[in-house]
Amino acid sequence: MELVLRVDAEDPAAAGGGAGQPEQGPDRGGLSRAVRTQEPEHASRRHAQVQSIDRHGRRSSETAVLLAETLDLDHRRRRGHRIEATTRRHPRPQAVGQRQSSAVKVEPAAYAHAVDRLETLGGLSHEQATALVDAVLAGAVDHAFELINGSGPVPTSMSTAKADQLRWICERLGRLVSQREVELVFRITPASARTILNTMLATYEEGLREQFVERMRTDATVLPSGSDEGGLTWTLRFTEASTFDAAWSELARLGLLGQSEAHPAHRKITFPRRATLGGKAGDVLAALGVPEPT
Repeated sequence: MELVLRVDAEDPAAAGGGAGQPEQGPDRGGLSRAVRTQEPEHASRRHAQVQSIDRHGRRSSETAVLLAETLDLDHRRRRGHRIEATTRRHPRPQAVGQRQSSAVKVEPAAYAHAVDRLETLGGLSHEQATALVDAVLAGAVDHAFELINGSGPVPTSMSTAKADQLRWICERLGRLVSQREVELVFRITPASARTILNTMLATYEEGLREQFVERMRTDATVLPSGSDEGGLTWTLRFTEASTFDAAWSELARLGLLGQSEAHPAHRKITFPRRATLGGKAGDVLAALGVPEPT
């Protein structure tokens, strides 16, 4: 099954506010901006709805509705924010006429603050920050149902638990998150973020390898190096330790570690432009899927 996250206004007419409505919002402190009440498209006026759809495109009839009432930002009226989520598999039996539901608060101000934080500290656009927050919410639902309904081993350490949670976030986002995004989402140090990313790759390599490699290719800067006398080489420079690690893993897969030189402190890797690949001479940069500099 697939979880689809939709964020939209619970009451479009009310969400827009009026021309004379004052701009006021809770004081959230930090680097975030105040929530303006007259913007209908703002996250503070929206609810997150997660709805399960199976692989054949059918909506499941086993839906848990989580409804929370939150105060409007001007404290004059209340508005409901709903998350609809459905189990990925193994729905629980229920008595006839009995509806399974549980309540959870989805604070519009907290949602807006999370988006603002990713924009301010992560340098993301509003669309990118919103997509990441939505992926974290949907991934949390996926992760929870996997823990409840799954039959595999349960992570026992903090790093493996976070790696498992991050895996769901990446699947919902459709890409590998950057190391900086991991730092912000989990509020951890760069070293811890790197450990979680590496743990996720080691644990779910088959399913996520292409995302790691694609992230590595996007982050790589190619620099010509070497000489005619000593041999022409390429040097890859990365902005993140995790993409550096991914490139080194790819060179190991190609059997080129003996011909490559790593500089972890500077996040650089140097390797010959041509080498024996699969029994014949080949272009190493092309084998990595990294385009040559123009």
